[in-house]
Amino acid sequence: MNGNSYGYICKKACVLGGVAYSEGDAIPAEAVLPSREKVLIKQGLIVPAVNVDVLLEENNFLRAKVAELQKTGGEAPESPRNDEKEQKGIIIPITAKGGLIELEMTPEDIVKAIATLQLNAEEAAKEVGAIDKEEILILIDALDYRKTVKTAILERVAQMETGGEEEQGDTEEDKGQGDA
Repeated sequence: MNGNSYGYICKKACVLGGVAYSEGDAIPAEAVLPSREKVLIKQGLIVPAVNVDVLLEENNFLRAKVAELQKTGGEAPESPRNDEKEQKGIIIPITAKGGLIELEMTPEDIVKAIATLQLNAEEAAKEVGAIDKEEILILIDALDYRKTVKTAILERVAQMETGGEEEQGDTEEDKGQGDA
């Protein structure tokens, strides 16, 4: 098959312009009306044929460009990823009473929040007591409806605002929480 003379590959037997095509047959580009192309592709009857010559030409062009950049010492701009952008990275939109809040979170922060959400209410409340990042607490608060967890989040936020542990209700489990 020459990629220049055929525009499509038949995926299911069909008749186009009075010509019957079987699965795997090459279909000339002229056989498919432009107004029917998207429908035939969506129905899974045809797929665009890959023009190997064009792909090879593009590949050679890209290889030449990479070689040119390597000779001139040009590098891809990676500095934003190596700085704080990599640490913050993902924007999570949260709808709140005051509007939309956009939380910048690392993948590790998101994993921590998801892991906490999967715990039972008591275990999640204990886990919330050890979280030091406000973004994680906001995400958990937005997604968790359990009263025990919401109360633990409010207590943890109060502790974080005072810069340490609250003196009321300190238990053996709570005493080591500020060391993280």
